[in-house]
Amino acid sequence: MLFRFIIFLSIFALTSSYVFKCLDGCECDTDDETIHCHNNRERQRMELPEKRLKGYNYIGMTHNDIRVLPSEDLLLEKFPDLQAIDVELNPNFDCSTLPQYNKVQVLSDCGKEASDLTNEVYEVKPPTDDCDNECQLKRHYDSLHAYVLKLWEILKEKFEHLNKTKLVTDVRNWINELVENIKNKTKNENDN
Repeated sequence: MLFRFIIFLSIFALTSSYVFKCLDGCECDTDDETIHCHNNRERQRMELPEKRLKGYNYIGMTHNDIRVLPSEDLLLEKFPDLQAIDVELNPNFDCSTLPQYNKVQVLSDCGKEASDLTNEVYEVKPPTDDCDNECQLKRHYDSLHAYVLKLWEILKEKFEHLNKTKLVTDVRNWINELVENIKNKTKNENDN
């Protein structure tokens, strides 16, 4: 317990953001707006907070044993700013549940090759001769930050792909035409 407390204090002191323990052994990072729940291979479900947690866009849950996620409505009720959850490297995740999520992106192993799955978050380990507590914590925090950057790139790519689909293009064109028609109608009425 003392070792965990020292780790927690060191993470707080080492980073410019505020990282604190939350939910069930996860780490809430206020700077990256991410909740990290990685590397607990015994975790089979996602714990939800009693009260809403605002300001967190991403939840990383790689290297666990997550089987299903809470409903999208419940997720958005508890995490109103949530954009994505990463459940990659959860070997027992039920891929049939993915169609239930339309507002929250769920990144998973479903339909991916093993070579596409490279999310590795460094676990804090006891100090060694080569790497003391500060070194261990720096490795951990650096890997969390690198994970968020990678997650952001994946999501950006998904949204760019989505924006290029015919349906989105058609809807965008329809909205633009509607706005132009309203502007023209308003201009004609003002001219008369």
